[in-house]
Amino acid sequence: MPARRTARRSCGFSLVELLLSLVISSIVMTAATMFFTQQVHAMRNERARRSAQMTARTALSLMVRQLELLGRDPQRVLFRSLDTPTLPPAIAAASAASIHYRTNLSEDLDDADILDDWEDVTFWFDDNVLWVTRGSDDPLPLTDGSKTASHVPDDGFELEYFDGDGDPIADVTSAAARASVRRIRVSLTVFGGPVTQGTSVPSITLSQDVLLRNAS
Repeated sequence: MPARRTARRSCGFSLVELLLSLVISSIVMTAATMFFTQQVHAMRNERARRSAQMTARTALSLMVRQLELLGRDPQRVLFRSLDTPTLPPAIAAASAASIHYRTNLSEDLDDADILDDWEDVTFWFDDNVLWVTRGSDDPLPLTDGSKTASHVPDDGFELEYFDGDGDPIADVTSAAARASVRRIRVSLTVFGGPVTQGTSVPSITLSQDVLLRNAS
């Protein structure tokens, strides 16, 4: 009798053993699936964060680099200053979402116009896109407006203006107010991908102050 029982049990697993192995396998597979899902999600978030960072840094760097040249006037014959109070200000128009300015970038002292490239510039934000226009050229987008990739949200761009004492200038519609601007703060927020309900999208916000070296 004992020999027969041993032979019968050696033929395979019992139902309890099979069920136990299935439960253990399910637990291991569930844990592995959750681990890989989290890793894929983390990798996607990191790619989206890097995309947002690259978009924000590229756009902000270009804008700041150009704004630093605002109002350059070697001969002091184009824009308002302490010596020339009757001339128009270098900032032709400004708001929280746009700025139109002029400058003279020529190294030739006989060149006293604002007709060269990057001498009549407008930056503005519209329909989730940051744009730049140079003179009469067609507008160029600095960010993507499709919202399927890294893009600027509705309230993701702002310009703030300050006078020589560091006080904010809330209203820059008048020529006198624009002529008193000595510092501009540029703030830009970029989302790394499309925004869908119930999901979080990596974003980055950059802000930089631009000192108007040519203003006086």
